[in-house]
Amino acid sequence: MKIRDLKIINPYYAEFILEGDDKEANLLRKYLMGRVPVYAIDSVLMRKNTTAYPIEYIAHRLGMIPIRVNSKSPASEYRAFLSHKERKVFREITSRDIMFESSDVEVAEYYPEGVKNKNGYDIIDILPGQEIDLELVIRPGIGFRHSKFQTALSSYEQISDTEYRMFVETTFQYTAEELIRLAMSYIKEDLKAFDKIL
Repeated sequence: MKIRDLKIINPYYAEFILEGDDKEANLLRKYLMGRVPVYAIDSVLMRKNTTAYPIEYIAHRLGMIPIRVNSKSPASEYRAFLSHKERKVFREITSRDIMFESSDVEVAEYYPEGVKNKNGYDIIDILPGQEIDLELVIRPGIGFRHSKFQTALSSYEQISDTEYRMFVETTFQYTAEELIRLAMSYIKEDLKAFDKIL
């Protein structure tokens, strides 16, 4: 398996040629999407919710928000809070309303040049008189276990018997180049572990 002709379209999207067979192309695609660990909102503790949305829906929306942890020695768990009481007007609650306990934790966002609306990811709408108060638990995981930990979308097309054009678009926790490097290192690591079992 060999990678060549890496083209970085933007920091989070890349294309490259993989020399190998279809099994190797599919293996790399799966590892790009689901093997590299990332953080996500894993549990939601509800203190109060008078909105029209059930807590399961809100928890799902929160789990899909990409989280980045900027630490050389990250913790196994972080806390955050989402609390708002609307008094007068209709309001959108977005990822910008999440308050993180640690300054090492942030929502992973990317806006291409020219995008004017940089308000974060929409979570729910809140009406006058409604209130929400949640505690969020952020933990690491991998996409193989749950989609909230998915790191990218990836696909490929066969261009010859031994060449595949691969595409990867990350969910902003890693750049495309970082994710490719990490996915390749996890493939090598897992193959060594598997070899020991045999």
